[in-house]
Formats: sequence, C-alpha cells, structure tokens
Amino acid sequence: MKAKTTIIGIGNANCGDDAAGCFVAEALRERDLPTVQILSASGEVADLLEKFPSAGVLILVDAMAEVTECGRIHRMDTSADALPTEAFSRYSTHGMGLPEAIEMARALGRLPSTVIVYGIEGRNFQPGDPLSPEVEQGGARLVDQLVEAL
Repeated sequence: MKAKTTIIGIGNANCGDDAAGCFVAEALRERDLPTVQILSASGEVADLLEKFPSAGVLILVDAMAEVTECGRIHRMDTSADALPTEAFSRYSTHGMGLPEAIEMARALGRLPSTVIVYGIEGRNFQPGDPLSPEVEQGGARLVDQLVEAL
C-alpha cells in the first residue's frame, strides 16, 4: 500500500512571490489527484504544525530567497536533515517559518518519515504585488512534476 501524501502550499497570496506555495496548491487542486490531500497554510508555525500529518509523505512548497535565478525550483529532502534557515526565513513574511516548524515537529515526534520541501526562488515579496511571471512559470513546472510523480 502506498503511503498517503499530503501537500501543503505555504505563503501569503497578497505578497508578491511569497504566493508561490499558494499558487502551486491551487493549481494542484485543479488536477485529478484523489489520493492526495492538498492544503494551504500561512506559514505560521502553529498553522503548519496543525496541518502536518504524523505519517505518510509530506511535501511542502514555499517561496525562498533568490539564490541564482527567480523561478528556479529547489528540492530538499528534510526527512533527516534540517532545512537551511537562511533560504526561507530571511524573506519570510510570516516570522518564524517553515524551517522552525519542521524542527519543532521533529522534536515533538510529529514529523512524518518522508518530508520533501520544494522552494521556488522569488525576488519580490512586497505586499500588494502580484506573483512574478518567473515564479508563476516555476510553479507551473513544479505542478507538472508533482502530478507526474504522484
């Protein structure tokens, strides 16, 4: 039996590229994935912890700081290793964020055995700004990759 998969798109839909995770979650809801639970989260630690499953496969999608190219997708397996905080927290619009939520869930014994994080490099995180075309294109590529993998 295949492990249940939960996908959580993280971000603020009203803060430019911080909406990357929201965009991916919404696009995935439009696909036929009946065995996948698709959620959205603000990125606040309590909100994330409430939505993390205790078993199965957890896939998290969030915007991250631009490292090399806006819209580029990074895949990180955080099942055993911590997520690099500098890539996610520095530009986070939600204070303590994804890296802290993962480590808190790990410390509480509430982290599934498989946790994959997809970060989409963003450039603009200003309130009221739209999602940049590069992040939208990266998000669309990630949606296709996830649908094919699932």
